[in-house]
Amino acid sequence: MREETLDLLCDPETSSPLILQENEDGSQVLAGSNTTYPIRDGVADFLHQKPVTGINKRYQMMYDHLSPFYNFVTRAAIRLMQADEDDVRREYLCELEIKPGDRVLEVSVGTGTNLRLLPRDARYYGLDISPGQLRQCKKLLKKIGLEAELFLGAAESLPFYDNSFDVVFHMGGINFFGDPDLALREMYRVAKPGTKIVVVDETDRFTKKLAKIPIVQNFFKSDSDVNVPDPLVPQKAEDIQVKELFDGRLWYLSFRKAQTKVKPATVSTALLKRRALQRV
Repeated sequence: MREETLDLLCDPETSSPLILQENEDGSQVLAGSNTTYPIRDGVADFLHQKPVTGINKRYQMMYDHLSPFYNFVTRAAIRLMQADEDDVRREYLCELEIKPGDRVLEVSVGTGTNLRLLPRDARYYGLDISPGQLRQCKKLLKKIGLEAELFLGAAESLPFYDNSFDVVFHMGGINFFGDPDLALREMYRVAKPGTKIVVVDETDRFTKKLAKIPIVQNFFKSDSDVNVPDPLVPQKAEDIQVKELFDGRLWYLSFRKAQTKVKPATVSTALLKRRALQRV
């Protein structure tokens, strides 16, 4: 784990700094003042102390089960709708304002298929609720030669300090989160002032078509319609945009974190606290 990544991370429950420690057996953990989070195969597990429940647990299990076949299923479903997967993804990825050296966070990174289409001169971070999806993501990143820091965690409880990322985005699934409102507020919180936050998902009429396809129908079972969550956008957000993409197959929501005066860099303060913990 890179030093700069440690500077971004905090305990999602207490917002306190974390330090990297090595156990006697050689395994590593991220340690806070009262708890630790294990690191397995390079992925920090922020669900270890607080496992997911409810609908989040249901989808975690489903994605874990399907992760080895997920990319195939996605491509097959899009092809059945007479579309090209990369064309669909570029419809929303082109909206991201990625500059060289930016810190880019994808919430629900899945198998990493979005990352392979993005510029190589930025720094990428991905979080997902599914260990299986993250394993597939690591394989893809290795295959394409792209570095990214991955984390096992929930969108409703991001393990990052305020004002940490230059770009924040999420594609697919927010309507099925346990708490979409909190997830949007968390994306807003970790974005730097002025950052454009992009959220995309399939439209309700498109998901109803997909739900008729046996191989993908389990992804879209829900008692409610799939709607744009623009009423849940944080009140201070600016430049809110809602539109449809790719002939109505996708809805697109973006908003910008308000440009306000920020206190001295949170990350620098966190670094000092973390170094103090290391000396204890």
